[in-house]
Amino acid sequence: MPIETEAVIAEALAQFYESLQKPSVNRLRQEVRRLCRARGLKTPGWHTLRVRIDARDPAELMRAREGVKAARDRFQPVPGEYVAERAYEVVQIDHTLVDVIVVDRASRQPLQRPWLTLAIDVASRMVAGLYLTLEPPSVTSVALAIQSLVLPKQAYLARLGVDGDWPAAGLPEAIHVDNGKEFCSRALQRGAEEYGIALIHRPVATPHYAGTSSG
Repeated sequence: MPIETEAVIAEALAQFYESLQKPSVNRLRQEVRRLCRARGLKTPGWHTLRVRIDARDPAELMRAREGVKAARDRFQPVPGEYVAERAYEVVQIDHTLVDVIVVDRASRQPLQRPWLTLAIDVASRMVAGLYLTLEPPSVTSVALAIQSLVLPKQAYLARLGVDGDWPAAGLPEAIHVDNGKEFCSRALQRGAEEYGIALIHRPVATPHYAGTSSG
């Protein structure tokens, strides 16, 4: 690769691609093509640009394209760890959009990706309860995940035809959640109070506090 072309790529990356507008690789290639034509140089291929992007420091690249906070949340180490000494001392609950597509049973046409609500015991890192649905996260999905967390699992496994053991049942001492509206409902607060469960909300805008659930 000629030095002049490398200089064009570096210039386009620094002045065009690394910006909060987050231009695509295709737009970057158009900018590189424009600069190369203006200087009488051969335009490098898409793969060459992709290699140069991948060689950039990912933290610096995210800082330039998505801002300081996004880069800090993604790359800055978090001192200490969230620990519990015994099972069901603290259970974290959170949602994730499953990376599969549910299809219609009859037509086999794609419907959507399902939502999975997980209750994970911090001490053992065991999934202690779950709820799978096509509906977005709600008070109902939280309640059903807690029901799964509390109840014995033998009947559930039998319905699924699973020959195994899932030794997780009982009331947790504390439930750790984020600040989504489904976790701030009065119904959840009253239910926790009724059964003597501490309801802990993590600090706002600190996704790393949910590491047990999301990891």
